[in-house]
Amino acid sequence: MNKQTKRPMTRRVGLGAVLLTLMANMTLGATNFWTGLGDGLHWDDAANWSLGQPAAQQDVAVTNAAHQLLLAGETPVLGSFTLYGGTLTMTNWATRLQAGEVTIQQGFLTLPPAFNESQMSNRIWIACADFTLAAGATIDVDARGYLSGSGPGKGVTTASGAGYGGVGATGGGSWSDA
Repeated sequence: MNKQTKRPMTRRVGLGAVLLTLMANMTLGATNFWTGLGDGLHWDDAANWSLGQPAAQQDVAVTNAAHQLLLAGETPVLGSFTLYGGTLTMTNWATRLQAGEVTIQQGFLTLPPAFNESQMSNRIWIACADFTLAAGATIDVDARGYLSGSGPGKGVTTASGAGYGGVGATGGGSWSDA
């Protein structure tokens, strides 16, 4: 009796075919575009991006003037970030946009409305090697800091004078140059 051993059928594939398959499946290096197809607002909603949540060393771009983005935390160190349109609002004191290159080509970079001591403070914090603010772009933080009468420089009495972060108080005294 001649007994044959069944062997699993294997197919030999050259190393080049394996590398091509791996390269075709890689998305690192491809630009990740904001689509707004998730909740349409939050940076950290992966469904808002063409390639999912932005990853380290990835190039990221916002291209639609109607898009509104809210960044409320630290990004990984991106390869680049380019704002071609739309509005990026940075909220929270610890929020930081990190990238090798940041270009604000068109659109707006801003903060939420003004706040007082009991509310979360905000700032625009960008860490990058190269920064470009083009003529068609705007960083607007007017009236986006402490509310009038709030903040570390506010007056402590009605006759305290002007202060950083607050409106100067009107005094009841008079001054003379003599």
